[in-house]
Amino acid sequence: MKIIHVGAKGGDVRMRRAARLQRDQGHDVTLVMGCIHSMEEPALLRKKEDADNFPWFQINQRRPGNLRAELAALRPDILHVHELDMLFYTTAVWTPEANERLLDEESVRYAGFDFASMPCPIVYDTHEYEQGRAYHYANQITLAEQAWKERVTIPYADAVIAPSPAIATRLRGDYFLRDMPTVVLNAPFAPIRAPNIHRDGVRAHFKVREGDKVLGFVGHVTRDRMLRQLGRAFAKLGEGWRLWIMGSTEDMDLRAELDSYGAEFLGVFPYPWPDVQEAGRDLPALNLYDGIAACDVMFAGSDIRGWPSWRMAAPNKFFEYAMSGVPQVMSEMHDPLFWAEQLGCGVSYNQTVGGLVEAIQRAKDLTFDREAIVRLFAYETQAIPLGEAYVTAFRRYAERTHGDLRSEPPRLAHEAEHVEQAQ
Repeated sequence: MKIIHVGAKGGDVRMRRAARLQRDQGHDVTLVMGCIHSMEEPALLRKKEDADNFPWFQINQRRPGNLRAELAALRPDILHVHELDMLFYTTAVWTPEANERLLDEESVRYAGFDFASMPCPIVYDTHEYEQGRAYHYANQITLAEQAWKERVTIPYADAVIAPSPAIATRLRGDYFLRDMPTVVLNAPFAPIRAPNIHRDGVRAHFKVREGDKVLGFVGHVTRDRMLRQLGRAFAKLGEGWRLWIMGSTEDMDLRAELDSYGAEFLGVFPYPWPDVQEAGRDLPALNLYDGIAACDVMFAGSDIRGWPSWRMAAPNKFFEYAMSGVPQVMSEMHDPLFWAEQLGCGVSYNQTVGGLVEAIQRAKDLTFDREAIVRLFAYETQAIPLGEAYVTAFRRYAERTHGDLRSEPPRLAHEAEHVEQAQ
C-alpha cells in the first residue's frame, strides 16, 4: 500500500515513528513535509532522500492550486495528515475554489468540499487538543481561528487519530464524530537498550558521588514546562541531589535562573563522549535513554492550567521515562496519571513547590516492572490501532465513493504478526 504522510515539520517524531513502522511492514511510504514560498517552483518539490532514507517532497505554499494534481500523480492509497494546519491546508487545496496563489480561508468557509475530487482516504492525526492550546501565549482570536479550522475540516477526514484517550473522547464530543477517534500513543520504538548498561559510566563522567541522587528533565527548556518551579524545588532538596537538564533553550533568562539553583545543562542527546572513550571505557555515542537511565527521578511537568491540552495529553516524556526504568513526577495529566498509578512508575504533584519536593522524595523510592511497561507501550504495539484507523478510513471512503477503491484496506492480521515478532 502506498502511504503519504503530510506534516508541517520535517523532524516530527510522531510522523516519523508511524512512517518507519509502516515501512518495516512492507508499505511504500513517502513524506511530504515542510514548506517553500516560490512562484517559480512546482506545488510539490522533490527532494533527495532524507536521513531515514524516505523519499520526500516540500509543499509550495505559493502555488496550492496545483497540489491536488501533483499529489494525485503520486497515486497514494491513503493520505495520513499530521496536525491541524496541514489538514486545513490539504483539504482546502482539494476544493475547486482554492486560490491559485495563496490559500484563502474565506473561500473554504463557503465552498464546501469536493468529495468527488478526492483520490484516496484522508486520515487526520491530531498531535494535541487544538482548542486547549496555550491560553497564556495565544490570544483568543488565534484560538478561535484554530477552533474554526478544525470544525470545518475534521468532517472531511475519513478517520481521526488522537494521542490519548482523553483527547479522543473530547474530539468526538466537540464535533459529533461518527466514529470514536483511534488512539495511537506517543510511545518510543522498542527494544530500548537495557537501562543500566551505561548508567555507571555516565554518572562517573559527571562525577556523581556514591549515594547522591540525580533529578532529570528531558525536552525543550521553556517556562510552560514548569521548570522555574522545578529549580525552586531542587533548591529545597538540599545536599546529595543533582539536577540535569537534557535539552536546548533560547530563553536565556530562564537558563540563568536555573543556573542560579545549581542546574547542570547536559545538552541534547545523542552525542559522543570522547573523553570517556579515550579513557578506555565502552561508551559509544549515547542516546536519550542512556541519559535518562543515569537519573534517579525524572520530571514531567507542564502548565496544565495555561495549556488545557496538556492536561489531556500523553506526552513522549511519560513513555520515555517509564521505558527507561526511571520513576517520574508529573503534572496531573489524565491518562498518564492513571497509567502511572496502575503501573507504579510515577506520582503526581499539586503544582506547588512544596508539593513537588514531597513528590520527588516519594518517587525516588518507587520500583516497577520496566519490561512489562516496554511490552505494553512500545510503539510497535501501536501497529494494531494504526491499522484500525486505516481500516476505518477505507470503509468511510468506500461508502462515499460507492466502493471505488484502488487497493485493499490493510489486514490487521499482518499487523498482529508484526507485534508478536517485535515482542
